[in-house]
Amino acid sequence: MSTPTVHVPDCSAATRTWCYAYEKREACRVFRNALNPLAREVQALLHDAPTGGKGLTFAALGRIPQPAQDFYSDLIEASEALEELREDDMEDRVMERHPVLLLIGSPLGAFDDRRVRHHLAKCRCLPCREALAQSRAEGADE
Repeated sequence: MSTPTVHVPDCSAATRTWCYAYEKREACRVFRNALNPLAREVQALLHDAPTGGKGLTFAALGRIPQPAQDFYSDLIEASEALEELREDDMEDRVMERHPVLLLIGSPLGAFDDRRVRHHLAKCRCLPCREALAQSRAEGADE
């Protein structure tokens, strides 16, 4: 019996929401407001995980075939980071938002977007430069 193929879901709505949050990462109030719709998009993706209606537990995650299993595992980690970002008052630590935003954007495929790569290139922080380099390297592999 063959294992059913489970594809990674379409993340375009979540990616657009993530892009807006990334673009507004310097404007504290706008950024904080942008995190709420992003959290809703990420939670919707987690809710729609192919678990047979049993909820996304570690046991259910283990039954999801690859590559979707890696996607949902990364999305769980991103969801946890997003919740920490929403709870933390980082107004005086704007640069600390970058690595967390990059962790959230990665499973969404945000770095495949040309506009995101443009914003990453404009940022001079090390996490953004590394994400851009990795995105370019992965694009060259395909």
